[in-house]
Amino acid sequence: MLLSLVNSLAYRQRRPGPNPAAELERLRIGAGQIFDDIRSGQGYFKTLSEDVKLAVVAEILTRLIQLGGRTRRGGDPGLLRLLDAAFTHTAAHSTLSSLLEQLRGKWQEEDHMPLSTPSTAPP
Repeated sequence: MLLSLVNSLAYRQRRPGPNPAAELERLRIGAGQIFDDIRSGQGYFKTLSEDVKLAVVAEILTRLIQLGGRTRRGGDPGLLRLLDAAFTHTAAHSTLSSLLEQLRGKWQEEDHMPLSTPSTAPP
């Protein structure tokens, strides 16, 4: 997961041009800096950069959706309990609900997918 996260964050900074080899080298250096930033942090999720936190939350969301699908296909309604207080109690805007809202806003800004509010969602 860490490798895909680092590569994804670095690739967001791509600048296609006439010299692909130079661009790949620039992206390699950028990925190394992102990796160093993650590893040299204080070890707390709330101290990570906003991009890293949102990427981690997107990965968590993806895996939860996959887990839910497997659970339903297995015939069980499933139950998810988030037990870590870090999901709900923090002053660093790192709660799961806060990060999900930020991620949704980022997706809207970047026009990645049409999003609807619960009141306008199709039946």
